[in-house]
Amino acid sequence: TLVTGCAAAKTDNGKGIAGSGFHCMYLPIKTGNATDLYMGYDGIHYAATKGAEIIVCSWANDSVDFIEFIDFFSSIIASATDLGSLIVASAGNFSSDNDIFPYYPAVFDRVLAVGGTKKDNDQAWPNTCFGKTVDVYAPAESVFTTDLPDSNSYDVASGTSFSAPLTGGVAGILASKYPAWTPELIARQIVVTCDNVVNPSNRNKYWGRVNAYRALTEPTFPGLKITTFSVDNVEGGTLEYIDKKYTLDVTFKNLVSPGSVNVVLLNGEYYNVSQASASLGTMNTDAEKTGRFVFERDPQKYWEPTDEVPIKLLFYATDGNKYKDTLEIYLFVVDDLPWIVESVSSETDDQLIVENWPNPASAATTVRLTLREQDAIRVSLRDMLGREVVATTEQVYGAGMHDVQLDVQELPAGLYSCVVESRSGMRIVRQLVVSR
Repeated sequence: TLVTGCAAAKTDNGKGIAGSGFHCMYLPIKTGNATDLYMGYDGIHYAATKGAEIIVCSWANDSVDFIEFIDFFSSIIASATDLGSLIVASAGNFSSDNDIFPYYPAVFDRVLAVGGTKKDNDQAWPNTCFGKTVDVYAPAESVFTTDLPDSNSYDVASGTSFSAPLTGGVAGILASKYPAWTPELIARQIVVTCDNVVNPSNRNKYWGRVNAYRALTEPTFPGLKITTFSVDNVEGGTLEYIDKKYTLDVTFKNLVSPGSVNVVLLNGEYYNVSQASASLGTMNTDAEKTGRFVFERDPQKYWEPTDEVPIKLLFYATDGNKYKDTLEIYLFVVDDLPWIVESVSSETDDQLIVENWPNPASAATTVRLTLREQDAIRVSLRDMLGREVVATTEQVYGAGMHDVQLDVQELPAGLYSCVVESRSGMRIVRQLVVSR
């Protein structure tokens, strides 16, 4: 009740207090009892699945009791944010640096962490946690708020437990005013419009105090969201081949203020970029523009990721001034027509690794051989009756990568078997679709 009043108390009724998130609906969720909070992360998940746009967590814990679950809890935070919920959390009341002694959930990525200011609202509250991981500050000392009906109905309380809902209410108004904004954009708007009054000489650790009016009236630079993407003209496409250049078209929508935007596809763990930059030019609010990028999977990591592990592509967007943001999409490695090792003469199964593209093919298909050691290889195509229709002569290849091209333009459309046989005794087979 104390916490909720800060954000949700009615306004303009001549009574008590005014919540910072006036006219926003709120959803109370029980996550514990009178003494213990033991289902906080369950509550976050529940709220996100119910469509909550802002989730306020007026609690903080260090990692001592649940360090083995941190990755799991982090995934709950990420999932809730992906569902459209901004999580606003108390930084903690321990007078410590959260960069060194982290308190959760405030320090998780994508959480808006809120520290506290004194009653005069222009200095840090002595008990607040601080640090780079504390994003903003709001009143925490002697906050006047609602209380239980059997007490005085109103009371004063202190702590970042109250800084968080005061900030969460502002976030709620922003979500109402800008319904298309992502959680990240709402958080960013609150951060960049803060007043530098908490500790002006050390803004690195004490960023600034929330200013609701500025947050609602000063969106001064762009903010992008990825709406659609395609790979080689296939919407939401997948990656099947190694060492093949993929053309990636990504459509960006500007949700905030007009500006001239450039987007760069950053090199990642499983891919290398050959065309990285897309200049989108001037984008008005709600405008959409498409950028083109070219990349290929890293040939040194051909054995992973599997189709269960997506590749994350990172984009850096900037207007060259204030707006700087990182966006991401996921592309899956899918092999619908797998290579099957039918016989192996040695104990290792990576002496010969085979790929081919395109598949389906209309004119030709390229078979890539990756050999650990020198071997003699013969490649052929067989129809569904097992008849050999295309074949190469046996040839000795050294260790490394080699490309063999098979001409299929004279073959009827249909399903064929691509057979790769080595003198060392390995036979690898994959289905090939010939299309017309």
